[in-house]
Amino acid sequence: MVLLGAIEVERVETLLLFKSQDNDILFHLGTLYFEQKQNAKGLQAYEKLKRTRYKQAAHLISSYGSVEK
Repeated sequence: MVLLGAIEVERVETLLLFKSQDNDILFHLGTLYFEQKQNAKGLQAYEKLKRTRYKQAAHLISSYGSVEK
């Protein structure tokens, strides 16, 4: 299912281009990055969410390294 996950990541990245201030989309993208073992990108999403004081940022970082597929 890695291919399907990669396609979803691409779609959400494209969506974020059009709605760059939407933290819910960024949160979803960060979750997908961690699921796809793209930890550096997931951490970048977390850092951006943390800077904006997004309430779910702590939830995103809690999934770092613990998502298994």
